Amino acid sequence: MCKKKKTSGKEMIELVQRWSEKGLSVLKATKVLSIPRSTYYSNLKLDKRNQMEVKECCKKGSPHSRTTLRFIYSDNDASDNCVRKVSVDDKALLEEILNLFSNEFVCYGYRKVTWFLRRNGYEINHKKVYRLMKEFHLLRPKLVKHGVNMRRVKEYKVEASRPDEVWEIDVNPLRKSVDYKEVKCLYINGERRNALLCSVIDCFTREVLTYHFGRHCLKEDVLRVLEEACRSRGINYPNILLRVRSDNGSQFISHLVKSYLESIGIEQEHIHVATPQENGFIESFHSIIQFEFTERFEFDTFEECRQKLKEWVTFLILCNL
Repeated sequence: MCKKKKTSGKEMIELVQRWSEKGLSVLKATKVLSIPRSTYYSNLKLDKRNQMEVKECCKKGSPHSRTTLRFIYSDNDASDNCVRKVSVDDKALLEEILNLFSNEFVCYGYRKVTWFLRRNGYEINHKKVYRLMKEFHLLRPKLVKHGVNMRRVKEYKVEASRPDEVWEIDVNPLRKSVDYKEVKCLYINGERRNALLCSVIDCFTREVLTYHFGRHCLKEDVLRVLEEACRSRGINYPNILLRVRSDNGSQFISHLVKSYLESIGIEQEHIHVATPQENGFIESFHSIIQFEFTERFEFDTFEECRQKLKEWVTFLILCNL
């Protein structure tokens, strides 16, 4: 007795469709062929998916451009008459990107690299920069975000319309590293201890006004930081309309800091408990420190870390990033 030959999925679809053309419904055709109707539909769905994948593979798009326009201005004059338009190939463009990454403080993503190239005269799209950086493994690792359905508070973001309207101050908090261990933002490997950073940022200009870097951060340190910030901005105390926003840390709710701000006419406000998004500007700055500074450098001594941090902050201000 010979065995019955097993019908393939494609043959099954053809048989059912052949009977359907003769006037039978799919239900009756599957009964005639002794095939479960669910099996027919699952094979039909699989066949359509395979056809779409083949179609996507055969689709031809426009080839990538291998050159980029660059506008070169004369040293003597930056008017339109003294502009030369040159075509730069991708090899030279890649050398420009690699030259940027040769700086020890640079670990930009593709959007910042695009901004840098445009500032240097390149007429380039961010998608091309992304393609080149992906091809040569220069992209930053993607950040894994947890807690998508976060509860937001009303007016969680500061809307400043002028400089010296709202300042934010904070001491760098505990953060999660890549291996999900709690670490401090600034860690001295040689001394096996943490260092704390207290910084002040203007919410309108995003400028870091001043900072305190030390082995501890007490209310006296916060007071000194605020005094330096006021002095650097030339604050005129009687007519100042300034708010200082902070979290509920023991340094910021102390009577010493509160009385000082009241004495010079600066309004102090505190964010709600467990809502760091209300202090978003300074939290973002500390996040940049975590990714671009702390996780990229190791320090043997406290003074070495202090000097490197000073160089990095100077670099950040000069680049206006």
